[in-house]
Amino acid sequence: MIDNRYRTIQKVGEGACAQVYLVEDTAGADRRLGLKLLRGNTPRELARFRREFGLLVRLRHPNVLRVHDFGSTDDGAEFYFTYDFIAGQNLAEFAAEASVDEIVDIAVGVMRGLEYIHSRGLIH
Repeated sequence: MIDNRYRTIQKVGEGACAQVYLVEDTAGADRRLGLKLLRGNTPRELARFRREFGLLVRLRHPNVLRVHDFGSTDDGAEFYFTYDFIAGQNLAEFAAEASVDEIVDIAVGVMRGLEYIHSRGLIH
């Protein structure tokens, strides 16, 4: 349980700075979310993580995941934020089985999301 609210279902990914989990929100919302858990807690890393959340929370577009909550683990040692989780295959698995038209549809959606993010002055 993370922050007495998020029950971990499974780990879905890991990067240089964070781990990502599929979690269940037990605070009455009864929904599944992604939870990004910051690995390092240096002041610089934490400031960057907070800034990332602050920028993402303002974005509203159908091709960009919404972020929801920022917090820390029960002991205050690690920080996280939650976001919409979309179940499905990863892109490489999908592309291996998809038609060209399906791949183009996905690519157009990704590009629309990136265009929106860039129009807000953010670079990913």
